[in-house]
Amino acid sequence: MCGPTGTLVTGSSGRGWSPVHTADTNFCMLAPSGRAVDSPLSWLHGAVMACATPAERLGWLSPVECPPAVWGQAPWFMGHDLPWQSVEVLAPDSISRQPQEETTSNTESDAEHSGRFGGDGNELQEDPPTKLSVEMVPGNVWSFATKPDGCRIVQQAFDEARNNGEREALAAELHGHVWAALRCPSANFVLQKCIATLHHHSLQFVLDELMLQGCSAAVYAAKHRYGCRIVLRLLEHCTASQVAPLSEALLESLEALCAHAYGNFVVQHLIDFGSREQTRRCFSLLAKRALDLGLNGHSCAVLNKAFSCGTSDDATILSRAILSHEDLVVRMSCCRHGSAAVIHMLETLPAPERGHVCRQLSGKDKKLIASRYGRMVLPVLQAALQKM
Repeated sequence: MCGPTGTLVTGSSGRGWSPVHTADTNFCMLAPSGRAVDSPLSWLHGAVMACATPAERLGWLSPVECPPAVWGQAPWFMGHDLPWQSVEVLAPDSISRQPQEETTSNTESDAEHSGRFGGDGNELQEDPPTKLSVEMVPGNVWSFATKPDGCRIVQQAFDEARNNGEREALAAELHGHVWAALRCPSANFVLQKCIATLHHHSLQFVLDELMLQGCSAAVYAAKHRYGCRIVLRLLEHCTASQVAPLSEALLESLEALCAHAYGNFVVQHLIDFGSREQTRRCFSLLAKRALDLGLNGHSCAVLNKAFSCGTSDDATILSRAILSHEDLVVRMSCCRHGSAAVIHMLETLPAPERGHVCRQLSGKDKKLIASRYGRMVLPVLQAALQKM
């Protein structure tokens, strides 16, 4: 920065330049090469240079006094007491530097002013972070649950509770927070632990809050990255009558859930833990929409679950629906979850349906060999052909 004495004032963040206090306040931002000085106030350079004529700008490249007219046009930074150092301009590469000792002294002085040291010269020590413990959980369940470390302590508290009454007391602090918890990357684990450890009669508040916003909200939760986990735990640990409204909402959107990255896990759990009537409705829809579902990787995971968990009659009806579409079983064989479903069909279906699967796959060796998952189907297909 060029002051009225014809000197260059350099900034504290310049390469190797050290900051000291100067009482000189009439300055503008300049560099020996005509570029702005690399400093915290480098933006001053543009303001001052914009006020000068080309001749004045060229004149400022050497140590000369800045025209008073320029200072009059930029009064907003006049009179400020700023930490800059004045040095003579010798050459672009020969700017004098402040000795290291002075820099150290100034740093210590700044530290004293900032209060880093006490009045007696001893450095103030920060208090170590408080270590969380299970004893601290009562009264702080929700505040702990939303933090990565705290949620682990709350889960531990649920595990170590001596009876259902103690767990109910902890769960009471989650009332009104179900929706926030199922969307929180930390608190969702606490809510899962609450559902897994509490008696199912004590879990009604979770279902009530979940269904309070209607069926569409329940479907939203089933598709949510963390919320789907809460729905899974409810299907696992609640009675069929308790989850009946939730299951009905899921069945109404079954096809959309089957094709969803997270929703498909909920449908698989519905097949696993639902009532016989709910399972029957699942198989009916899967058979009706076999073509669309068989072409989707997420839906194929549901088909695989259906073959592995359904009755023989359910599997037969579903396989006939799949085989009614030309080449669908071949295309399923070439995807991850679809290949697993085809393997189930080859291994578990009655002879007539199994023979139909073999006939559709026969002659498709090139397609199967070209696919990573199709190559897994080939040995099972060959074994099934030998049994025919």
